[in-house]
Amino acid sequence: MNSFTIITDDSNAILELYSRNYQISDETSQNLVNSIQDKSQGILFEQNLAYKKDVKDNGYIYAFVDISIAKSNFISMLVTAILVAILSILAFLILTILLANWALRPVAQSWQQQKQFLTDASHELKTPLTVILANTDLALTKKQDESKLKQSLQSIQSEALRMKKLVEDLLFLAKNDTQKENVLNSICNISDIALSCVLSFETIAFEKGIILESDIQENQLALGNENQFKQLISIFLDNATKYTPTGKKIHFTLKKKDNQF
Repeated sequence: MNSFTIITDDSNAILELYSRNYQISDETSQNLVNSIQDKSQGILFEQNLAYKKDVKDNGYIYAFVDISIAKSNFISMLVTAILVAILSILAFLILTILLANWALRPVAQSWQQQKQFLTDASHELKTPLTVILANTDLALTKKQDESKLKQSLQSIQSEALRMKKLVEDLLFLAKNDTQKENVLNSICNISDIALSCVLSFETIAFEKGIILESDIQENQLALGNENQFKQLISIFLDNATKYTPTGKKIHFTLKKKDNQF
């Protein structure tokens, strides 16, 4: 360690100077002694020196130590500590954001599912309403024979029952929004389901000036949920009648080939 010692008389005049690996002039030594005044110890930051002053006989002894290396190490440690603190704060912020996103992910998924559910529900409710209104208008505004009128009323009844089931499903989901409904599957006559849907949409097609034809293979069975089959076929027919121009033809076909419909 670089150091030096100065011995002075009682008026601070330098008597002796002992240096250990430290180059210092007499003039500089005198200036250092004069700058210390009455303090017994301390640090001279501009000179990078730490000192201690003791009384000796009829004078004083001053011991100085070079602290430039210690000061440099302290600054390095301080800079390192600041960088570590900044990086720790950044890491904490990133971790907080990741955890927040992870925690909010179920909420976002639930919100997206609700939006999708509302979209699907509005479409499912709109389809039977359209069929009911079309058959009602036809029954009220045009003369029909008894068989046609009966068919219109049957279509109205079928779609009203379907709406009733949809509303019941909505109420069930509203009461059990934290649970998933178990879909009950059974052997369904998909041919009868398809024929019922086609008959319901014949009135809508007629009102729009569209010819609706069907070719349904009889007595075809499938494992599934009857209401979901009705919803699926009704969506097909609803889109077909909605986007087919007036005067054109819709041909609905249901056939089974290689165990596929």
